Amino acid sequence: MPREVQHASKEEAEGSGGAIAVGALLDGIPESIAIGLSMLAGTGVSLVTVAAIFISNFALSMMAP
Repeated sequence: MPREVQHASKEEAEGSGGAIAVGALLDGIPESIAIGLSMLAGTGVSLVTVAAIFISNFALSMMAP
């Protein structure tokens, strides 16, 4: 049984790129702060921080359609 494909309206399609960009920006802020603060402390980026960021981004990528 074929599924009917629904297409976004022109208004929805025009706003979706901006929404994705804002979402990516907001998602990256906490990660950037964590990396920046650890570098300011002079200790370098810890393996735990890198692993946590990787795991959180990997989980988000699995949710993408």
